[in-house]
Amino acid sequence: MSDLARTQRLDLIFDERLLADRTTVAIRGHLTVDDVLRQLLAGTGIGYRRTSESVILLFAQPAGGHVADEGAVADILVIGRLTQNADIRRTENDIQPYRVVSRRDAATTHRDGIDEVLRARETQNDQILSASQDPFTRTGSNQSEIDLRGLGSQQTLVLIDGRRMPSIPTAFQGLQQPDLNAIPLGAIERIETLPSTAGGIYGPGATGGVINVVLRRAYRGAEINVVGGITARGDAARLRTEARIGFTPDGGRTDVMLFASRTASGPIHTGDRDFAERAALRALANSPAAYLARYPVGQGINVFSQGGDLALDSTLGGAALGSPITSLPIGVSGGAVDRTDQLFRRAGQIVTLSPANPGSPQTDLLTKPTLTSAFLNVRHQFGAGIEGYVDGLYLRDASEVTGRTTGSIVAVDADAPGNPFTQPIILTYPVPAMDPPSHTNISEFRVMTGLIVPLFHRWRANLDYSYAETRLDFLSSTTGVTSDLYSAIGTGMLGPSGQPILDPLGDSAGFLRALPQYLESTLISIRRADRRSEGSLRVSGPVLQLPGGMLTLTGLAGVWQEQVPASDLRFQLASISVSTPAPMFSQLDRYAYAEVRAPIVPSDSGLVPLRGLEVQLAARFDSQTTRVPTGASGSDLASTESFRFTRAAAVFTAGLRVFPWPWLILRGSVATGQLPPTVDQIGYAQFQANFDVGLSDVKRGDRQIGSEGSVALLSGGSPTLRPERARSVSFGLVVNPNGGGPRLSVDLTRIDKWDEISTVYSGNLGYFLANEARYPDRVLRAPLTTQDAALGFTAGPITEIDTRSFNSGRTTVTALDVQLDWQVPIGASSSLGTHTKLTWQPTLRRQKAPDLPAFNIVGYADGPLEWRGNVGVDWRRGPLSIGLNGQYFSNYNVANSNFNASAGNPKVVAYQGATKIPAQLYFDLDFRWHFSLPRSAHGVRTGEIALGIVNVADHKPPIIANPDGVGYSTYGDPRGRRFELSISASY
Repeated sequence: MSDLARTQRLDLIFDERLLADRTTVAIRGHLTVDDVLRQLLAGTGIGYRRTSESVILLFAQPAGGHVADEGAVADILVIGRLTQNADIRRTENDIQPYRVVSRRDAATTHRDGIDEVLRARETQNDQILSASQDPFTRTGSNQSEIDLRGLGSQQTLVLIDGRRMPSIPTAFQGLQQPDLNAIPLGAIERIETLPSTAGGIYGPGATGGVINVVLRRAYRGAEINVVGGITARGDAARLRTEARIGFTPDGGRTDVMLFASRTASGPIHTGDRDFAERAALRALANSPAAYLARYPVGQGINVFSQGGDLALDSTLGGAALGSPITSLPIGVSGGAVDRTDQLFRRAGQIVTLSPANPGSPQTDLLTKPTLTSAFLNVRHQFGAGIEGYVDGLYLRDASEVTGRTTGSIVAVDADAPGNPFTQPIILTYPVPAMDPPSHTNISEFRVMTGLIVPLFHRWRANLDYSYAETRLDFLSSTTGVTSDLYSAIGTGMLGPSGQPILDPLGDSAGFLRALPQYLESTLISIRRADRRSEGSLRVSGPVLQLPGGMLTLTGLAGVWQEQVPASDLRFQLASISVSTPAPMFSQLDRYAYAEVRAPIVPSDSGLVPLRGLEVQLAARFDSQTTRVPTGASGSDLASTESFRFTRAAAVFTAGLRVFPWPWLILRGSVATGQLPPTVDQIGYAQFQANFDVGLSDVKRGDRQIGSEGSVALLSGGSPTLRPERARSVSFGLVVNPNGGGPRLSVDLTRIDKWDEISTVYSGNLGYFLANEARYPDRVLRAPLTTQDAALGFTAGPITEIDTRSFNSGRTTVTALDVQLDWQVPIGASSSLGTHTKLTWQPTLRRQKAPDLPAFNIVGYADGPLEWRGNVGVDWRRGPLSIGLNGQYFSNYNVANSNFNASAGNPKVVAYQGATKIPAQLYFDLDFRWHFSLPRSAHGVRTGEIALGIVNVADHKPPIIANPDGVGYSTYGDPRGRRFELSISASY
């Protein structure tokens, strides 16, 4: 059965007890999948039915006959105890263009988590940078941020078993995508991806697409899996341990499954790779003036003249260095003559080596996560087909970054005691990190209980309630210099608090030893929680028999609430501690959804163009109420009063597919979606100006606004915002959907968004004043009096100017997705397969406002790549398999697009010395051996040993010389070649 599932890319769903100790005969020949199943199962008492083209459910055949096809109903209601997935099981042959990553597919990537798996294998994921690759800006966070089609992570809806998890709360009023990285790959059954709008099925937030992670729960026995990895350079070690046990305590009426996992990660330091130094050298070589104007910091003391080329003081010989720069590396020894000689010989050079931490932890290149997860599932059959369940899920992604070395700049006068030059100079030097590690810890848990009840005529109902919570524990730790340092260097005397004398150029080693006494720490910490509760009723079942099969209906109604309690944001600078309130806010959503699947025309109909016609219709209604403090964006953050913001929307999904020939599917769908304003987009600030605001009013003789009375100035978000709207249209075909040759799918998708919330003119009083006719509700005036009219004024005095956000943006996405899968038998027990995924995305056009141009950001540093590809080849012979996989990322512009253009774009191109970052191609190898043992051999039934080599060629990511970046293209992995060994055993 497993060979059939593998070669035909089927999902076989069954209780393992059903096949225990059963054998059958081998079958060879050119047969359909149904023919093979009928022959394999003949005389076994086991029946099968399709829940979709590539999903087949095995069951104990009831005495007396055939069991009808269940159709497309909720997964949990079809399979019962084998899953908690609340969604209909989606497949790659579905009406909408889903993609599915199986448990085996995920394991063969040898990646650290779901985020990396989807970056490497799903070409529709346009994520540019992971949180782990930017450890200091992201304060050590390791959270996942999946970005389908490049619309932003907040427009990709993330589900676990078809259900939402609480969002990650930010410091004030923001909510981020739930974190998936604490889910170990061994816990996954499959990952379903829909890279298009799907609001009619999944509700608010699914404007860019949906990711549904289905966890593996169908298991009896025990299983242990140990995975260890390390780079070819001996760093970034990683160890993951997983254990699972499933059992029944009462002869089959109750099933219990427990799973636990823990992952520990070792460090990799910036000094272990040369990206930062090579980036600095490239920027210096290509654009020396611009780079030196930044006063770069390196592993030493850099000197910059403020008055032409440097010349030594007359007491030191007065020699001219012939350059405005020089430097002293750390560790220079000897007397004053030796140091002066070093300054002279290093004229024209600065230290570009990334600063490290003398006597402190080294700077981390990536975050160091420690991941913990645990699942519990208990199901019990009460009789009469009624089942109850309790399901628990705990995930913790605790990551940190240590040794952040920053730099400091100090100006030294020409006559200062420690200045050996005749010119005033600027010194830069590394400031060692003396603080505790910065960290971002994200904990998620969910407890769910429910009943599955048979109704009538194969209808079933699922009533469940869940409570979930996501906690954020955030600590940002930075080191800076005190004002005492500037005084000590300027005077050449003891520091104001008695600190040692500082002579950075005369005694550089002593300067660095004394430096910690001139430092102070800044700590920012916050703990926030997002609490979510949800109750829902789900029903599924057949409605009526159509010529092509059974019309099925899935209905869902429920309510969920998320609440972020008030907390405090704490700042600590040395001995000074300040606490700022972070406000409470909440969201309440009442929803109803229905999905119909109607197989209208039989697959053997004489109407060839309409053979197998199946129609999908889904509709959803959501009414969402958001509550925020009245002073949420103003000064009164601790306000206990709040206002409500309610928006309702109805969206839909409609599609169809036909099978004009058994080897061809034609499919098409249209779907709409909505993205309600977030909490931080609603809150606003109001300021009453009783003075001249610096603008004149042309309608009142150029009188200064504010000089004639108080003016209310509104900025920030707005409670009048509408939800952003989206519509996607997809057309495609699938060749050989059921195997028997190469399976090829080609799908074209277009996504249109409008009413996007824009902040482009937020706070711009002059814009709204100049465009008063276009925005009459944004500039409010008092009535025009007869006296003012007599003076020639054409309007009354301004009483309010509203510069808050408004719905003015538009976005268009077009993309073509191609997937090819072909498994070819070779001899009696071998096969050779190829798997290809390719995405061409020529357009992501964005417009902030109607009076601004639209820009296509594809192929720029801040946009998606035009081409992404993934190609795999695998060979299998019995228990042995070998796979090779390649990931392709097309070239892109080093600068941002004009949509996000800044004054720094020309500098970025100048630093790089080129406009493009070259295309990248990485290859991975997977070796896997599956073995079986007699039950008497220490209880082990089966096992597997797998070896993965990630980035076999040790290809380094291209250098990016932007001093504000991480130094390399983040489409690549800075660790380089890695090895991973996994050993698993089932008992």
